Amino acid sequence: MKSRQIFLFLFIACQIETIPNTEIIEVNPTNIEKIRYSDFVKDFEFIKLKSDGDVFFGNIDKIIQYENDFYILDSQQALTLYVFEKNGDLKYKIDKNGRGPGELTSPYDFDIDEKKQELVIFDGSGQKLVFYDLKDGSFNSEIGIGLDLEKVKVFDDRFFFLMNNTVNPYRARVVIANRDFKIVDTFLQIEPGLLNYNVELPRNFSVFNDTLFLTLPSDYNIYALQKGYNFREKFTINPGSYELPEQYFKSGMSLMERYNHSQKSIEFISNFFRTDSYTFFTYRYGQSNGYIFLNSDDEKSIHTNNFNVEDDIGLGPISILPSTFHSGTLIWYQESAVLLEHLEQMEKILKGDELEEFKKKNERLIEFSKDLSIGDNPYLILTEIQL
Repeated sequence: MKSRQIFLFLFIACQIETIPNTEIIEVNPTNIEKIRYSDFVKDFEFIKLKSDGDVFFGNIDKIIQYENDFYILDSQQALTLYVFEKNGDLKYKIDKNGRGPGELTSPYDFDIDEKKQELVIFDGSGQKLVFYDLKDGSFNSEIGIGLDLEKVKVFDDRFFFLMNNTVNPYRARVVIANRDFKIVDTFLQIEPGLLNYNVELPRNFSVFNDTLFLTLPSDYNIYALQKGYNFREKFTINPGSYELPEQYFKSGMSLMERYNHSQKSIEFISNFFRTDSYTFFTYRYGQSNGYIFLNSDDEKSIHTNNFNVEDDIGLGPISILPSTFHSGTLIWYQESAVLLEHLEQMEKILKGDELEEFKKKNERLIEFSKDLSIGDNPYLILTEIQL
């Protein structure tokens, strides 16, 4: 078992322990120092998403980049899945509202079935999976599954359904079905004390080199599943004295009591992304979100949080957590109005040489903003990572 201490820019060798193939990552959320985006961002790109009377969404709940297209779900306001080309033009959208075949009332989550070249959308109210052609969004089929799930992932000819802590017939956090939609396995039982305690579920599934990775709220393990096998613990986060206390998992706890415990603990290990060159994941501690990068080659590590990253390259305001990753690039987003207000504020605050320095550093950002208006859709920020 490998053990890796995570501190800001402390480059340390792994300590080899006795349990093979599982890496322990020790995280201390108080060992945070300021870093700059240039310490880990090699290059970046802004992408404006087309806005007009037919293409407007107020929230981004999930993004998948597949080949040269961006699949973006607004599950709260527009109740629509949009597909944009790399240049930001709309390719198509899925927005038929209703309870009939191919219609949606509450699209909770989606995934891409690469083998069948289909979009798979889970409709929460209908408790059904709806399948659309990946090329043009045309309706193919649907099936009721009778499960109140939160996330869906298609991998290794199986469907992985991530449940919240709600009652389900299997009392499991992950329910696994084959392509005939017969339940073939479950993974991890719901903690009895957390039953019906619903929590936020950020990005939980990711894939790298034919391996599916899974993170879960209030769980310090990062699980891996290779094709043809079952889940196993690939990484274990050791939070030391910042671990959620036993009381957090007891039944009868009020929401406020659990919240108070969580504010003093590391929780929500999520957004786990792996590439040939680095591993990335996030966690929550109090009001901050920690970012951890691990270099695959030389054991270099970066440990910071959203309050301690200096924008020295002109990214501008950015979402707290990345929405997805693709080929070593982390993909974030921001509201157009937020950027325009930020630039306007800087014009008022900075004077003389300070303002000129700001304009020089943010030249690409300012040029990009000239094509935005307050009412535009959010835009994407692609950051190519290099440690």
